[in-house]
Amino acid sequence: MRKYKRETHFNQEKFIQQKIANFKDIDFTQADNSELVEILLLETKNTKFDNCKFGKIEGNELKITSSLSFNNCDFNDIVNFSNTSFKTYLKFKDIKFKDSVFFKDSIFNKNTVFDRVIFYKEATFRCDIEETKHHNDDKGLQFYNTEFKDEVSFYGRDWNMNSCIKDSIFHNLFWMTKTIFGEKFEMLNIDFKGKHKQDFIKCLEIFKNSLKNSKFDLYANEIEKLQLQHKDSNGIKIITNDVKVKQSDSQKIEKDMLTTKELADYWNMKENTLMGWRVRREGPNYIKIGSKVFYKLKDIEEYEATHQIKHRNWH
Repeated sequence: MRKYKRETHFNQEKFIQQKIANFKDIDFTQADNSELVEILLLETKNTKFDNCKFGKIEGNELKITSSLSFNNCDFNDIVNFSNTSFKTYLKFKDIKFKDSVFFKDSIFNKNTVFDRVIFYKEATFRCDIEETKHHNDDKGLQFYNTEFKDEVSFYGRDWNMNSCIKDSIFHNLFWMTKTIFGEKFEMLNIDFKGKHKQDFIKCLEIFKNSLKNSKFDLYANEIEKLQLQHKDSNGIKIITNDVKVKQSDSQKIEKDMLTTKELADYWNMKENTLMGWRVRREGPNYIKIGSKVFYKLKDIEEYEATHQIKHRNWH
């Protein structure tokens, strides 16, 4: 792995002309923070880091226009992207954050993906400002195979439309206070490993309330089951074993929702038609829980209303 040298590795004219900047097998641990910021602010379409090492990054209060991708990288010191705006996609894959990570009041305008990431110290995604209310399918926080070994906070964070937590582990406290989840939020195969901590039960209560406020009663019910599973002799709820949340195939569906088959029968059409509509982003809005798709009655009614044909009055 080569140490970063600006005169060798940074060619702004070339990067802008090719609309992409690639940094591979580079050790940035001794690089000055201003040099890292210079790279982050490149006006390219994509900026990629593969198999790189980083020291402390102070990337706060930036406006980053390039899509950023970090693959198989180690962050050995504090990473701070607070009050920073990411105009397009941000992706971390096969990453180790060995110190604290801050995305406080950061704005994510496209999907932000953490895939096979380990947070060894505290992480904060909290948001004390009102984010944009323009929701779309390309915008959301996504965590896959992510491990939080220390405390994490999502206080006030709007996860937006296309968000999820899948196959992930929370070893410590996690705060979802005033958190908002978009209509397509998915939660699957999550391990909660907080043990013998009354604060951990408080985290579950807050998470449950945030899910309910976002109309995810099925998920909220699963969280509530965890709260009721274990009590000590004084009636204080505790977690004595590792517990998992996984949506069951036998989960009862609320009466205000229809499955794909039920809606197909209702409209006298084939299920494949509805499936095709979803692929082409047509038809009524839907929610996805695990591998199952459901349509809320209010969304069905809204879709029918937009396709109502009114006859002229010839009199």
